[in-house]
Amino acid sequence: MSDYRITAPVAEYSGNTGGCQFANGVYQGPVAPGPLAYMRAAGYTVEEIEPEPPHDPQATEDAPALTLPAKAAPKAEWVEVAVRAALAESPDVDETEARTKADAMTKDQLVELLTPKEGA
Repeated sequence: MSDYRITAPVAEYSGNTGGCQFANGVYQGPVAPGPLAYMRAAGYTVEEIEPEPPHDPQATEDAPALTLPAKAAPKAEWVEVAVRAALAESPDVDETEARTKADAMTKDQLVELLTPKEGA
């Protein structure tokens, strides 16, 4: 069943029609075919709602901030953080390529790359 936004012909209508609970003339949600046909015939305004795209767990807006290892931590920890940072910055980044680039850097270069600059 698709979701719909249905507006009753009477703007103040609050009640149940065909299993749909209207409030102030508006219902939003799934509707069975029978009640949907009735509402269309009775002058209700019916709009099919586009489903929201599935949540992308790699979306940068939801990504937690990276925690940097201690400067004395082994290079491998800095490489892992560099790879996660590259993936968070762009989901199109190839993880193997990001790891290869990070592995080619020295630990000091990784620290410099990943440590936020003062005043930035």
